[in-house]
Amino acid sequence: MLQTRAALLQRSLDDTLFWRPDEAVSVITGSVFLRATARVASALPEAEFYLNLCRTPCGAAIAVAAAMLRGSPCILVTDHSEASIAALLQRFPGAHPIMESADERCTPFPHRTMADPAATDAGGAAPHNPELSLDQVAIIGVTSGSTGRPTLHAKSWGVLERRNRAAAQVFGLGSDGTGLQRPVVASVSPTHMYGMETTVLLPLHAGTITWCAASVFPGDAAANLARAALIAVPGRIAPAPVFITTPLHLGALVEAETPMPTLHAVISATAPLDAVLAGRAEALWQAPVLEIFGATEVGSIASRRTTQGEAWTLYPGISLEMGEGVTEVVVEGASRTALSDILETLPDGRFRLLARGSDIIKRGGRRASLAGLTSQLAALKGVQDAAFLMPDPPRRGRGATLRPVAFAVAPGQDPARLLAALGERIEPAFLPRSIILLDRLPRNAMGKLPRDALVELWQAHGGAP
Repeated sequence: MLQTRAALLQRSLDDTLFWRPDEAVSVITGSVFLRATARVASALPEAEFYLNLCRTPCGAAIAVAAAMLRGSPCILVTDHSEASIAALLQRFPGAHPIMESADERCTPFPHRTMADPAATDAGGAAPHNPELSLDQVAIIGVTSGSTGRPTLHAKSWGVLERRNRAAAQVFGLGSDGTGLQRPVVASVSPTHMYGMETTVLLPLHAGTITWCAASVFPGDAAANLARAALIAVPGRIAPAPVFITTPLHLGALVEAETPMPTLHAVISATAPLDAVLAGRAEALWQAPVLEIFGATEVGSIASRRTTQGEAWTLYPGISLEMGEGVTEVVVEGASRTALSDILETLPDGRFRLLARGSDIIKRGGRRASLAGLTSQLAALKGVQDAAFLMPDPPRRGRGATLRPVAFAVAPGQDPARLLAALGERIEPAFLPRSIILLDRLPRNAMGKLPRDALVELWQAHGGAP
């Protein structure tokens, strides 16, 4: 019989799901989580959508679960600025905000619901563990990525649940037969899709404990990993945590040679991870550095150990079907999804990423990847960060033929020398007229470079509007 429903919590009620250091209710077990979810759900007004404004994994998990109990999805809010929230409310009129009471930095709402665990959630009779329809839409991600155009990505409970169990199997989290729970510390936002899958939902389906404290800065990440390693309990909680991060954060930690406790693994996503950086991290911390391959259309679907080659291995239960000019992801229990990325399947079932679909540019009958061009610029001596942009053609008039635009953070370097060195590494058709040197690139908290931010930089340096 085809499964149509799955439990909200797929672990023992006594297992620890979240640690909230320095909070009144610091240990969030399965029982505490279910009681808090039921309490918050009962307090929510009827709404077609709920805004998930929580800043910690624990609060975000309660918000998602409570919203599902009310039959409506949570919209993941990654940008908490007034302008961004106002835009979301225009797109989702009547959406009700869910946030944590300790967070008063958001735009004030006349009515809002708090998703904090309360002292009363820590005791009482065994709570009800509800079963939810696998077809129910649980979350809606709103992303702009490198295109600058917001798009919606709805994820059903079934897709998220199956993807979490597959990831747990791949990364050995609760599926290694030891029964040990594994601490997880993350430098990523819980309302970004990557953070949502790994720090918010994974504890509901696998033997992980998410450490709920900000770990964006190198010192905070190292301190939180050290504290998480100390909660080890023989036979129950493993001493070596997992570090969930991005190439941007990983690079800062490695550059500073930040000491770490013994790690089970480092997992990176959101942007391609350089194999040299991954090798430096493995040598520094003596732990494997793994990558997740994901696409906004489907979420995470594959993984690899970066230092062992560029091929990706699909998660269990996922396959690819190659059509003419398109690759479809086939997942049990979900409709086929076409990827915009350009992939090459290998005889052993793995695949290589040739280019992101929105990343390909064409000039003079030649094709190139913006990411590939960026990597060539970043590899030049003295370059600390880099980015390529292909501007849109002018709406009116023929104008001059646009060329790619290059930005670099390269203190003390001569842009003409960098341009000459770059010309030795890339085809002339894709060589920019000059390299714009900056003190820093406008990366967001996840280390990504929104296209609209790069366009603004280009215009500020004399580019056509």
